[in-house]
Amino acid sequence: MAVRYRRVFTQVLGGIAFLAIPIFFSPDLGRSLEFLKVPYFQRDFMTYALLLVFFYINYYVLVPNLYFQKKYIQFSVALVLWYLGIAYLPLVLIPATPPVGHLPHHHGMFFLHHFSQFLVVLLFSGMLKINNRWKEAERQRLTADLSFLKAQVNPHFFFNSLNSIYSLALMRSDKTAPAVVKLSGMMRYVIVDAAMDHVSLDKEVQYIEDYVEMQRVRLGDTMSLAYKADISTPGLQISPLMLIPFVENAFKYGVNPEEESPIRLEISTSGRNLIMILENRKVVRSLGENLRGGVGIVNVRSRLKLLYPGKHDLLIKEDSDKFSVYLSITL
Repeated sequence: MAVRYRRVFTQVLGGIAFLAIPIFFSPDLGRSLEFLKVPYFQRDFMTYALLLVFFYINYYVLVPNLYFQKKYIQFSVALVLWYLGIAYLPLVLIPATPPVGHLPHHHGMFFLHHFSQFLVVLLFSGMLKINNRWKEAERQRLTADLSFLKAQVNPHFFFNSLNSIYSLALMRSDKTAPAVVKLSGMMRYVIVDAAMDHVSLDKEVQYIEDYVEMQRVRLGDTMSLAYKADISTPGLQISPLMLIPFVENAFKYGVNPEEESPIRLEISTSGRNLIMILENRKVVRSLGENLRGGVGIVNVRSRLKLLYPGKHDLLIKEDSDKFSVYLSITL
């Protein structure tokens, strides 16, 4: 809602600034408000008003309904008609007789002067619409990627967790009920909360903590994790499932019951900056697979570029036996 109000405010402010151009550049501006009665000023002002109307017509109607639909002939005809209307209407509706000693305005010069303005408005509104369409396509692709990511988080993990809970139940372990609660909360987060554009950072971190605890239940003593969370700034929001692919990656490639496999995970905030540091040994290698290029990591890179442009720093280092991630986001 705030974004919509900001967009409307920007458009209104831009329209007012555009209509102010003929006022500030009027040669009769110094004559108090008398210049408002000058026909040549009225023509210019009307032309700018028509150009402003054309800007929105082109942005909201002509480009999406004709140009994007490849109706180039209709689009060209519409542009010609609009230009003729902008060029002729001020001349027809506001006749002007030059004062004594002034040369009459030549209609050809009038058309040429306003053709350049028409062309600028046409190109600006068209490029703005094309750019917004590209962003919307990226946003839709991102939504599809997020749905795909949600579907992947992680079916095998949930299946293995259920098996672990089943084993705990057979042993009548006191850990059974808490494990069921944690797994239920994780599924609720993925299905319900992750459908929103932003979620509380506390919820995102809680999901990671529940994920880690379920891994403890599943892996037992074979997992060695040094985990630290310090969320000192309240009320921060983050795009959902932004951090978990890195954590999943660490457990997928960094845990092996047959060898030492420590994982270090730190999540902290400083003001509005979120910092995540993650390190793990590479104990499992899939033939032809690279940790940098996993589907989850690639997806997160794309989401970061689109959702936090210029507001994030992602450093991934990988060598023969170690994988580390440094992620900083201004929320």
